[in-house]
Amino acid sequence: MIKRLLVIQSIIIVFLVFLLTIYARDEFHDHDHDHDHLENESFVLNGNKLSLSEETQNLIGLKVQNINSKVYVLNREFPGMIMPVTELIEAQRDTKILNLAISETSSRLNQRKQDLSRILNLFKAGKKASSRQLELAELEVKENEKVLKELIEEKESLKLQIMANWSENISEMLGSENRNFISILNKKTQIARFAIRDKIQIKNAKWWVNKVGENSNNRIKARLMGNAGSTAIGDIGEAWLVESKSLNLPSNSPVLVIAESAKKLDGVEIPADSVVRYAGKSWIYLQTQSDEFERRNISENFPTSAGFFTTELIKDNIIVTEGAQTLLSEELKHLITNENED
Repeated sequence: MIKRLLVIQSIIIVFLVFLLTIYARDEFHDHDHDHDHLENESFVLNGNKLSLSEETQNLIGLKVQNINSKVYVLNREFPGMIMPVTELIEAQRDTKILNLAISETSSRLNQRKQDLSRILNLFKAGKKASSRQLELAELEVKENEKVLKELIEEKESLKLQIMANWSENISEMLGSENRNFISILNKKTQIARFAIRDKIQIKNAKWWVNKVGENSNNRIKARLMGNAGSTAIGDIGEAWLVESKSLNLPSNSPVLVIAESAKKLDGVEIPADSVVRYAGKSWIYLQTQSDEFERRNISENFPTSAGFFTTELIKDNIIVTEGAQTLLSEELKHLITNENED
């Protein structure tokens, strides 16, 4: 009797397992069929356009918005360096000393020339002046002329040195009490040196300087001073100088020099989240109809704080802001499926 019950129990268990297997297989098949149906019918690929129902859009969390218009100002950034003013301070001191020596020597020379003229007149008149006195007076004039010439040459050499390392404009200020020049010497104004390798509209640009790695909102307005006197080691291109308020950086510190073009471009701004990468390029999805989206290649040459600027689109184009990566994934999945079927 017990054996019979065990046999019946075993048969019932086997039957239940069999039913469970059949039911689970049908459920999996139905789920797989529904999933394939969703993929095959909810996403329809035609070239670079993807069609999907509003239900599917909501399911994947797709969001769109009108593109905002934007006026773009092209900025160029150049690596620069804060110029050390120690050399300039020393040159200013030495120039003042030389100016004083030149002034004293010049006055002394004028006095000796007057003495020579007086002695020469007395000598010619046969009065109280000997040839020896005349010779000594001529010698003193020549000695003072020699000293004056050496002082002027030394000052000129100092000026040329500053012109080579800085600029002609700055070298002309040596020895003066020019307010801007004194501000440079006192480090209230800093000079940055940078180099430009290609041609840009330098004269019409607005200039800025900023600390490396600093937010662009913290940049300081600068003024283009002109060409640097000579090209230094490490310069690639033509060297220039800009002056600005002090960034409170030590000499030789790296900075960014920014040229803001006077030319402005009209276009639109693309949010960063709208851009996806594929095949080494940047793409966005535009909503061309309520259920159709077109993948469009864009350039990232003009970055903005919120994304990218372009002139290739117009205001009120509707762009995908959330879900662009999902659209790309579905598009690539369909491409792979079609290749496998072929």
